[in-house]
Amino acid sequence: MLNVDMNATMRRIDLFCKLAGPLFVSLLTIPSPAFAAWFLAGSNVVSLPFEYYFILIVYKRFPNLANKPPRDEIEQPAIKTILEFPRKTYNSWKTYYRSAVFKASLALCILYFTVLSFGGSMIAFLSQYSGFSTPLIAGLRAIAVIVGIAATFLSGPLIRRIGSVRAGIWFLSWQTIFLLPVVVAMFLPLGVGLQGGLMVGFVSISRLGLWGFDLSEQYLVQQEIDENTRGEFSTTEAALQSFFDVLQYLTTIIFARPDMFKYPVVISCISVGMAFCVYALFVRKRRGHLVHIYEKIVERS
Repeated sequence: MLNVDMNATMRRIDLFCKLAGPLFVSLLTIPSPAFAAWFLAGSNVVSLPFEYYFILIVYKRFPNLANKPPRDEIEQPAIKTILEFPRKTYNSWKTYYRSAVFKASLALCILYFTVLSFGGSMIAFLSQYSGFSTPLIAGLRAIAVIVGIAATFLSGPLIRRIGSVRAGIWFLSWQTIFLLPVVVAMFLPLGVGLQGGLMVGFVSISRLGLWGFDLSEQYLVQQEIDENTRGEFSTTEAALQSFFDVLQYLTTIIFARPDMFKYPVVISCISVGMAFCVYALFVRKRRGHLVHIYEKIVERS
């Protein structure tokens, strides 16, 4: 279970940086935007030697990183590399599809098809239609990140107690349940400010399920995908995540007006429901059931 704690720690650092970074940069702009630009440029230059140093440490601690492919595989003609690209791409997708955790990974990828993520689409709606100020949006986004950080503390003990498969369905159920009220709120005759507030509240709470499921799926991949194909699997997974991410931007292009944002919200909730169904099929095949009530009844009788 060492990977569980490491994954949670890395995700915690990532979310903390997403919280602290924008706040820190906003403080740097108080003297002037030019000061912020020069400060960030200088910090990048100063941090560069440390980055190379830590890369060197990793390289020395893991000797397998020194293993290089045969020279003839590296020095291939450009035309041969281009011609082999479709075949290699097809083989990567075939490996991804035939993997033991394909459905779990697909469920995570489908979750990227959403505008309910404090991304550009949702922030634009809150600022242009709901009338939320930039500082208020930044504060609300910080709350959502804090909820995500809380998920990194909760996921480890839960995965150790009930396993990553069951933990995943618990976390995904949490996200699905707390996003449903957002759809209802968008179609009720409420003020735009109240609609935006309800959206922010329920989306923030749902982040606990999102990041918990993300860590559960990540642990499944690390445990069940062979290390020799894990990189190929992860890059294919990332490509599929990017595809669904593009689709969510497409919905806001089609429904471009702020008063039409409710339709991308509905589509987003449907995609989360689809992700739940896909992962439920994975859990059903893996465990033979979704809810183990029958086993409890047998044990008590």
